Amino acid sequence: MKYNTLLFPRKANQTNFSLFLLSMRLLFGSLLMTHGYAKLMGFAAMSASFPEPFLASLLSDAGHFR
Repeated sequence: MKYNTLLFPRKANQTNFSLFLLSMRLLFGSLLMTHGYAKLMGFAAMSASFPEPFLASLLSDAGHFR
């Protein structure tokens, strides 16, 4: 698997690349966590403006989700 060795290098001489991947994973993980936390804390205010999914609006008009 070419991609498996790219994402998870096993050789000792690839330590710098492993540290780079670790730092990228931590960086993007923290960015996603802060994004998700902000959405979670503002959920009550934002939930009124969320559009209803297309399928659910079709079925609710037919009386299935009342």
